[in-house]
Amino acid sequence: MGKDDASESRKAVKVLKKGAPKARAPSTRTVPEEVSEPVFDVGTHVFVPKHALCTVEEKKQLLATYCKHPLDLPKIRITDPAIRGLAVKQGDIVKIHRQSLTAGEVEFYRIVVNE
Repeated sequence: MGKDDASESRKAVKVLKKGAPKARAPSTRTVPEEVSEPVFDVGTHVFVPKHALCTVEEKKQLLATYCKHPLDLPKIRITDPAIRGLAVKQGDIVKIHRQSLTAGEVEFYRIVVNE
């Protein structure tokens, strides 16, 4: 590497430094606070199936017919927007009515969990 090569590389570095973009100012955009209540009722949307809380009798019959333990059922979180208005607690079972093109109306069951 000769003397001319070293001076050329310094010039190139200077050019790169000179042409570097300027630092941007911090963003002044405000972030909205977390909304605790939904803007609209999710349960009224056309694509959300009807959710209903099972009675004690329905719960007993369901567990006797399909599973030995309630935690064998699929789970739904207590924070799920679809069951927000049902006043459910952990361990409750929710019945979901879905429309099917081939089977008509189908019922699904979920157990409410915290996580």
